[in-house]
Amino acid sequence: MPDTNAMRRFINLDVIVNTVSMLASNREGAIWISDCDEDAKFYEARCADKRAAVLVAPGDASDVLHLVAGRGIEGVVATVSDLNVILSEHEFRLSTGDVATLLVNSKSFSSVMNSLAGREWLEASERLTGGFRSRVESIASSLRSIQNLLEIEFVDRSAELSFTEQLISWPSFTIDWAIARSKLRSAGKDIRVEQTAKAPSKASPVRIDPGCGFGVLLVVTAAMRNFRPRGITPNASLGPDELLSFLRVGYDINEFESEEMFWRMRAWERTWGYPLLTEWRLRDPLGVLWDQRYWEKDLRAHLTTRSFSKMAAMKMDLDHFRDVNNTLGHAVGDEAIRRYCAIVRDTLRGVADVYRRGGDEVLALCPDLELDEAKLRAEELRAAIEEQFMNWEFADRLPQPLTASIGLVHWGLDESEQNVIRTLDQAQHDAKEQGRNRVVAVVLQS
Repeated sequence: MPDTNAMRRFINLDVIVNTVSMLASNREGAIWISDCDEDAKFYEARCADKRAAVLVAPGDASDVLHLVAGRGIEGVVATVSDLNVILSEHEFRLSTGDVATLLVNSKSFSSVMNSLAGREWLEASERLTGGFRSRVESIASSLRSIQNLLEIEFVDRSAELSFTEQLISWPSFTIDWAIARSKLRSAGKDIRVEQTAKAPSKASPVRIDPGCGFGVLLVVTAAMRNFRPRGITPNASLGPDELLSFLRVGYDINEFESEEMFWRMRAWERTWGYPLLTEWRLRDPLGVLWDQRYWEKDLRAHLTTRSFSKMAAMKMDLDHFRDVNNTLGHAVGDEAIRRYCAIVRDTLRGVADVYRRGGDEVLALCPDLELDEAKLRAEELRAAIEEQFMNWEFADRLPQPLTASIGLVHWGLDESEQNVIRTLDQAQHDAKEQGRNRVVAVVLQS
């Protein structure tokens, strides 16, 4: 007898691969395959560029990616939630494993819960448990252990929610171990799985373990339906999918930038040229480069997550720019800065994120760039600025031509933010002192 499950899986994969092939024939953006339907909803609504297409291949995103690559189709990525999968350059995974855990661990979780359940219910729950989130995490962890021992595969969310509600003693909001042991004995699994509830930490917020987010959502929604601390009823009672939807909408997308996955995706975009991520950041006042608020934040993120084993940074400004404002006025000065920022953006396209810090000061972060390539790019940029401003319509009205002084710093792992910034400032200062219109490069030895 043929294996119908295997046949169904093969047919589904074939349909998805054919869909990818059709999309690839007429598109500008990347094709993004997710191995989870709920994750795909988040990626499509909050993260993906409008030119990208998000498809779902439940549990099979990596296989689809492999089959698509076999057809020679480029510009396709996959996001996987399995923490054991070794990722290729076209595959990405959240540090939390899945979106549900990302949202449960987000800063917006408390505000969404406060809005849905109400402050009074949450505060009463906090007092009775000694730490509501800590208690929820402990219960979810125990339930996962019991489910694994019973080898249960739930066919739908309602069955999983019912299982959760049955195994919790609601007056105390703890696992009902009498029921748990009875179920285990009935299944021939008389194994002790009791877990001591974790004490809440006052020093830092509770973070849910990777891949456990949906289990936590099940316990939270079950609590909103059944737990009545001091007789208080929450403002709303909803299912885990509904709660996940509220969390998805309430999530501050800027938090996504603390994920290593974000930076790997940005690097993929730079390398392959297919738009993948939407842009939620603010531009500088002239609308060309990213605003200065992101510069140190991004540097810190790279140094903290160690997304790449090597990096370069550039800091630059225009030589004799004051002459433009004094001779031609501030309107022409703004035009000069806009032109200069566009030259930097276009010359470093594909290798750097570029920021305007104010006035004519511009910075660039170049992840995963070798030293020789960084020097070459910096010199190309210096030459491009010099050449294009020589041909500028206002060039002959200036006492001296506009050029740029560029400081370049290159480093590997384990470098401090303060040292990178200090060295970058000094390198750019040295470029000025050594006669302007030049690149000064410094290599930091970790």
